Amino acid sequence: MKKLHAAALALTALALAGCTAKEPAPEPLPTLTTSAPATATAEPATPEHAAHPKVTAEQQAIALEAARIMTTWNPAEDATQTHAELRARHLMTDERAARVITPERPSSGAEWTAAAEEHATSEPVVSLNTQADTPGVAVRATWSWKRPDGSALPRAGTPIRYYTFTFDPNDPTKINDYTYTDRTTAASPTE
Repeated sequence: MKKLHAAALALTALALAGCTAKEPAPEPLPTLTTSAPATATAEPATPEHAAHPKVTAEQQAIALEAARIMTTWNPAEDATQTHAELRARHLMTDERAARVITPERPSSGAEWTAAAEEHATSEPVVSLNTQADTPGVAVRATWSWKRPDGSALPRAGTPIRYYTFTFDPNDPTKINDYTYTDRTTAASPTE
């Protein structure tokens, strides 16, 4: 009986060992390569520089100017917000500028309509968004609506637009793409 019991234990141990056999390690992911030429002034790979290419002060200035232009609207004359983007095409590559197309429908909404009726123009305040972890240049834009006499239109909150501008590697002074996200903060008692 001891031999039968020992044989059963041995078979159970072998069966369990077969269930816990190691699976082969997964194949490593392929390595991506680029055909872009290496620059002689490449920064060492540090956490700050490893993920995103270094931007220049000139690119930051161009991005700030583009954001300022793109958030300056006169709804009495501009049918859409895209008209401001059209005014910033000189800062873009030809390919990116060609993709700025005015939508068929005009801009609407209470704020846009009120600004058009009051002949108000947006007055943007732009700044670098140093908290963004994004390739390119991140810019934060806010604006208020000013009547021709300089008085501000009342509003329910503060609009904020977060831009990201990337630059053409072959012409680093031209924007090759941009994106933005709009947010509105709640109004404070003084607004």
